[in-house]
Amino acid sequence: AQSLEIANAISDATAREMLHRATHDALTGLLNRSGILRSLEVALQAGNRPLCLMLLDLDDFKAVNDIFGHATGDRVLQKVARRLNEATPSGTSIARLGGDEFALLLELDDDRPEPVERLASRILATISAPFETFESSPVSGSVGICIAAEGSVGELLARADAALYAAKSAGKNSHSVFDGALQERIELERDL
Repeated sequence: AQSLEIANAISDATAREMLHRATHDALTGLLNRSGILRSLEVALQAGNRPLCLMLLDLDDFKAVNDIFGHATGDRVLQKVARRLNEATPSGTSIARLGGDEFALLLELDDDRPEPVERLASRILATISAPFETFESSPVSGSVGICIAAEGSVGELLARADAALYAAKSAGKNSHSVFDGALQERIELERDL
């Protein structure tokens, strides 16, 4: 009976480890794409409060890898992950989608964009603080923000991505909130 309990405990631990590996990024320890998509799906199904989905893309990160090497680039990504954890409210789901792309998901008390824009500004300021590794080459990012109480996972991702594209078009170290004008552009592109 005791060996059966040990075997079950090992099996449970192995299952938990496999689930963790399937939903988390090995480099940063953050959720991965699968993990954040699952979190978004669960939050949408719960439908309790408006959601904020932010997509963060580091500006010109390829230069960090090219100039300082991939090992340094990996350390920077790990530090960005820590800084994102420090800059965001408790309960925020943070993921590394791949490369230098991150996603943040949080529930809001209302659908006003102002507090979320302040959070995006704080995140950008936090990640752009100098790194001791290469203080002469600061890291900056662009953030696309989607606030929604309903919709599919794909729709929210497309909206946040459109806002990210708008932020990148506006210049480095900026953020943009998805709004009606961006929706019209998406519909026009779809129709074309």
